Amino acid sequence: MPQLTTILARSLRLKCPCCGQGNVLRGWFGRPERCRSCGIVFERESGFFLGPMLFNGALTTIVTAIAMPIFFITNLYSREIILACGFGFGILFPLLFFPWARSLWLGLDEYFDPRAT
Repeated sequence: MPQLTTILARSLRLKCPCCGQGNVLRGWFGRPERCRSCGIVFERESGFFLGPMLFNGALTTIVTAIAMPIFFITNLYSREIILACGFGFGILFPLLFFPWARSLWLGLDEYFDPRAT
């Protein structure tokens, strides 16, 4: 079984956590059913990829909950600019980070519950 750092590196490159060769995405939101290189099935069960949505939303919330008060307290920008940037971040970040959230979820699942080979 690969080490956690290897699996995370593969996940950040959007590659299969098992072999590191096949792509885990087909387009921005699409995904192949299996790895083209080693043949593992990516979706282990129905609803498996609900986890990345939760992970993505939680990460967005944490970053926003930390950054917004800091910007308000430091008073570097006007309230309108801070709110507009926070709103924009809350909309754009989950969309832009989605492929990596899905890939990291798949990699962490493989690390903590490896497939029998």
